[in-house]
Formats: sequence, C-alpha cells, structure tokens
Amino acid sequence: VVALLLEDEDNRERANRERMEKRLEQSGIAYEWVEDSGYLHQCVRAAAERADVIVLNRGLDRNSDHDMRALVGDTVVGTGKPIVAVPESARGFRVHGHVLVAWDGSRTSRVALRAAVPLLAHTQSVTILEIEDGSIRVPAELAVEELSQHGVRASIQREAAAGRGAG
Repeated sequence: VVALLLEDEDNRERANRERMEKRLEQSGIAYEWVEDSGYLHQCVRAAAERADVIVLNRGLDRNSDHDMRALVGDTVVGTGKPIVAVPESARGFRVHGHVLVAWDGSRTSRVALRAAVPLLAHTQSVTILEIEDGSIRVPAELAVEELSQHGVRASIQREAAAGRGAG
C-alpha cells in the first residue's frame, strides 16, 4: 500500500511540475526548480534562503494535512524575504498596482522592506499596514521614511488587533 501511495504522489508531483514549468516558461520569468523532501516548513524555509522573492498561496488548504496558514506565517516572519501572496486563481501579478506591506517594526520586516524596494519602485501606491497589538518596537513611520529615500511614496494604515495576535 505504501509503495502505491508513493507512486501516486510521484505522479501528482510530476504532473504539477509539468504544469508549473509550462506556465513559467510562457510567462518569461526566470526560475530555478528545486525538489526536496522532508517536512514542508523546513523545505520551504531552506528554499527561501536561495530566493530573491517568495510567491505563496494557500491552495493546499482544501486537500491537505498541511497547515498552509502556519506555513505562510512562518515564511513571512522567518525568512526576511519579500513575500508575494497571491490568490490561487491568479495567473500573474502586476507590480504597477497597489501594494500592501505588513509591518511589525522587527529587524526582519526592515530587511524585507529594503529587499522589496526594487519591486516597490514600480508600484502605483504602497500602504504600510501596522497591526496594533502592543508588539511594535519601531513605528511604521520608519518604513515610510526608508521608502521615501528611494523615491517610493507610502501611506500608513493602522488596525487594532482586536484582542488577537497580529498574525
């Protein structure tokens, strides 16, 4: 039974790769395909170390034992890299529109913001979102100032955490 399950999983992964590589080739986006096995969180984090930008969605939520919400949160908080969160139905994204930047004032968010400046320079507008849960050490005004030094205008939106954590 285990051998059949592994073969079925291999077939699904092969079909997924073929589908994704076709989409990537049609888009003209440079990419590198890395295959890994192990715990999903650890594999994504290891792959993120080699990435300039990370694109995530929660498409596995419906048909998987994986907690994609936790994976996305762990990746956002733990990698220090720019994250592009896209809906499953997206067939691409335009960096010329509106961008929302999650800000908690941590070193990680500052590093990610600096790394995202080349993308943000192409946007129509940028909103820095700060969730007021009492954990903010460096206010969003620093992010706005940092971006303005690179010619990127940004506004700040603050929301109450409503008794929950920012995540």
